[in-house]
Amino acid sequence: MVDAHYNNPDLAALYDVFNPWNSSPQDPFYLDLVMAAGEALDVGCGTGKLHRVAREHGHRAVSYTHLTLPTTPY
Repeated sequence: MVDAHYNNPDLAALYDVFNPWNSSPQDPFYLDLVMAAGEALDVGCGTGKLHRVAREHGHRAVSYTHLTLPTTPY
């Protein structure tokens, strides 16, 4: 379900600013799951925060969402 506030790509770019990594206790839980997987595809990933962090830790994760946001190339 898309949060109407973040349906606009300009506002979606602010999501990670307002929700930084480790602001939720579930962030490390999901990162551990991704890191334990040989491959991971996150469809509907929003801003791709989880997979950006996973890639920073050396995982080859791929994310896809319907929004076009400025992100680091895979």
